Amino acid sequence: IFDQNGKTLHQLAAGNAYNVQATGDSLAFGNWQVPGMIMIQTAPNGVLYLGDRAYRGRFLIAAQGGRLWVVNYINLRHYLYSVVASEVSPSWNVQALKAQAVAARSYALTYYFRPAKPLYHLGSDEYFQVYSGIGKEDDRTNRAVDATAGEFVSYRGGIVESLYAASDDIVADAFQGKGMSQLGALELAEKGYNYRQILATYYPKTGLARIEQDHE
Repeated sequence: IFDQNGKTLHQLAAGNAYNVQATGDSLAFGNWQVPGMIMIQTAPNGVLYLGDRAYRGRFLIAAQGGRLWVVNYINLRHYLYSVVASEVSPSWNVQALKAQAVAARSYALTYYFRPAKPLYHLGSDEYFQVYSGIGKEDDRTNRAVDATAGEFVSYRGGIVESLYAASDDIVADAFQGKGMSQLGALELAEKGYNYRQILATYYPKTGLARIEQDHE
């Protein structure tokens, strides 16, 4: 456990469960009283659990006004491993999976530079993108993320907030038709479109750009 300045506060035993509660603007962490904002760091390649759900990366735990926040700090690629497999079926055509990976990366990048809240960039539910931790990861969707590493939808050098939803009807209702239909992307992939053609269909007048390094 580290404080905001990176000072080590306590060492946790692997495999043990700890209860955490917000007590005003500080935290009761097991039997310890710790500051109201701490970072939990695992050993390399370690896994953190929140309840019964496993996560990569680190946890920021914060108490604010008696409310407890847990934020998963994670590499963008590992984040997308979970998002793509949570948003669409890993059994889909690989070109549709690649299109979903690029759209999800573009959407995430918009909030990296314009965070949703001071404590976090993105929420974990369908209002943003569904993020489920390690449990949803799948080799096929992981490969789609890796194969499109760094690619995002771009317009005139900027990042496009690549909205998407399950069907054309939902895209029309929620986004006035400006976004990608996931089922429509699958249909285009089955017709022989590659992921670049699929993205160009749903995000007209855009192209693909690439970041050189995944962010956390």
